[in-house]
Amino acid sequence: MSEVRLILRGMRVAGNRRLIINADDFGWGKKLTDKIIECHVNGIVTSTTLMVNMQGAEYAASRTPDFPNLSVGLHLNLTEGIPIADVGAVPDLVDTTGNFPGNAAQSKRLWSGDSYYEQVRKEVEAQLRRFFDLGIEPTHCDSHHGIHKMPVVQRAMIDVFKRYGLTKLRTTLSYHRMRRDVFSIVGIIPWSKQNIKRFPAIMMHMRSHIQLKKAGFTMPDWKATTTMGVPSGTTPTEKFIACIAATPDGCSEILVHPGDHGEQDTPSDWHLKTWQDDTAMCLDPQVAEFIRESGIELISYRQL
Repeated sequence: MSEVRLILRGMRVAGNRRLIINADDFGWGKKLTDKIIECHVNGIVTSTTLMVNMQGAEYAASRTPDFPNLSVGLHLNLTEGIPIADVGAVPDLVDTTGNFPGNAAQSKRLWSGDSYYEQVRKEVEAQLRRFFDLGIEPTHCDSHHGIHKMPVVQRAMIDVFKRYGLTKLRTTLSYHRMRRDVFSIVGIIPWSKQNIKRFPAIMMHMRSHIQLKKAGFTMPDWKATTTMGVPSGTTPTEKFIACIAATPDGCSEILVHPGDHGEQDTPSDWHLKTWQDDTAMCLDPQVAEFIRESGIELISYRQL
């Protein structure tokens, strides 16, 4: 019997579980945008988030009306490409070339916070207004490289989004969970190894989750990448299914990065590997069947 069938046989199907599969980076490029749409039409992607400052943003927005069941939100981006606000208004958020400086450098400067607040608020509002200018209305928001877990970014999002009536966000709460088919004694060692080393970050994420809920935002109960179910499998698809098998009662979000690139694009090695794996997983009939047989309701952010 395959590993997938063994997991399914051991699942406790009872419970009320809903699952959002969100594809990040919509609008990064045309080929990537087309691949996300393919994974929605022929696979399990229910939602996506648009990078309004990237080269494929207008193309992505033009395709959106043809797929009314695909929830499209804002992928707030402070780590790649150029700002939407005038560079003179956000001088401390960019490098000497006028581009965002990358995740590591931006996260370090935004951790301290208050001195950057007004610039972050201006850029958050500029990106949200750009989204509306593209002719679509966001159903939700998340962020590139998870930058909205930084306190100053979260404060700016709360301020701006409440004024514009955007109330659905990706939670910052992310940790490894044991599969439902695994006895605690079997799963406790890999679960402990993964979560203990991330404990400070998990506590920070939990605090952010509570603050966002208090501010009136609606979020899934748990956010995961495709490898956060333990014990995990060996192939990308087995790891993805292990993650789905770990979803708790309530609503969970698993974020994915299907994609492709054209000759004019310059993807990193990480992009190429992740796009290949995540595209295959999202289009794999075995994954879709596992979700159905597990009794999980696949929903979009619009339905949250």
